[in-house]
Amino acid sequence: MTHQISAVSGRAELAYAGETPWHGLGLRVDGLQTAAEMLRHAGLEWGVDLQPVCRQDGRPVDGFRFTVREDCDVVLASSLSSTSRSRTHRRRR
Repeated sequence: MTHQISAVSGRAELAYAGETPWHGLGLRVDGLQTAAEMLRHAGLEWGVDLQPVCRQDGRPVDGFRFTVREDCDVVLASSLSSTSRSRTHRRRR
């Protein structure tokens, strides 16, 4: 079974309290923590941004966006914007 835990600079982005997880990864914390503290301990204090999908010549592809992790520019997902989706599914009469 794979754990699918992200790692940046060789450090697993995970924090836990209590028993060590089966995979043995992450940073153990003691006592009660707030959500913000756990995110900090886990190294998960990064944001995401939407960036346009572009052709090789640099022109954007209308309606498509990448969801990109801001701290290391890793593409997490690609998506079709809601405005494009509604245009795509309109019936022609």
